[in-house]
Amino acid sequence: MDKLIFLDIDGVLNTLMISDQPFEESERGQIARGRFYFDLCSPSDKRVSNKQAVMWLNKLCLDSGAKIVISSTWRAHMEVVEESLRNSGLFPEIEIIGATPRLGERRGVEILAWLDKHYPDKKPDYVILDDDNDMDGCMEHLVLCGVDHGFGYTEYYKALEILKTKRNGSYNIIEIDPDYVPESIERKQVFGITFEQGRNNFKIDYSLLTNIVTKKDKRGNHIGTKMLEAIIQLAKSKNLKSITLEVNEHNETAIRLYKKYNFIEVGKRTKYYNNTDDAIIMTLELTCLGTGQKQVNLN
Repeated sequence: MDKLIFLDIDGVLNTLMISDQPFEESERGQIARGRFYFDLCSPSDKRVSNKQAVMWLNKLCLDSGAKIVISSTWRAHMEVVEESLRNSGLFPEIEIIGATPRLGERRGVEILAWLDKHYPDKKPDYVILDDDNDMDGCMEHLVLCGVDHGFGYTEYYKALEILKTKRNGSYNIIEIDPDYVPESIERKQVFGITFEQGRNNFKIDYSLLTNIVTKKDKRGNHIGTKMLEAIIQLAKSKNLKSITLEVNEHNETAIRLYKKYNFIEVGKRTKYYNNTDDAIIMTLELTCLGTGQKQVNLN
């Protein structure tokens, strides 16, 4: 049975580094503060910043026999991903066999879609290395990396334990206690140092977007048009590749506006609004831009 590593890059192998000596040239630009230099890479640099994390990844791959599948946003630049990792010390015998699909969904959904396509009958043993926990349906495979240090000693042993356990495509069903209340302060030890932070209890839901509208008495003054034009210009100035948004299927005025600016329908989310109305997903391709492009979502 194959063993796989679904690999994020930013926050795992690419973290903010500090040194008293200048780093290699970086397109994002190094920041000098007094005697110190800070560094973080982008795909166009063709390297990652945290080479220690790459060494721990080498050890995990060799000790487990696992192959790598890229699940990072860097997969939009797959033509340079392998070169970036090799330039940063990834051993030549370690295989990168592909990348998860870009579905515009949470990362866990995209990982499961890749597994369903390539292993439809029996799932392999796998681990997810990521600095985010949006892993719907596969949380038990996640090794969460701290953005302050990336993939290190502690994360290596957690990942190795997951890959050493032969699951043979089966999963544990865990019942969640609905009355559980987490501690208000989260703590984590790294090499004998205890880090702590207040728990983020901020509620993220549809209500956050309800105030981003034009008031009724202000409509007809082209405020929405001006905002859309400003977003498009900002996207171009940031060298973005495309803009994606979602709109209620019954909001004909907004749909006409988006189509006027060459947004096209690319998908639909069923019963997305209040569990009744569908959301139409629309995208504008900023085709005039060059390399090093990114994508922005307007939700």
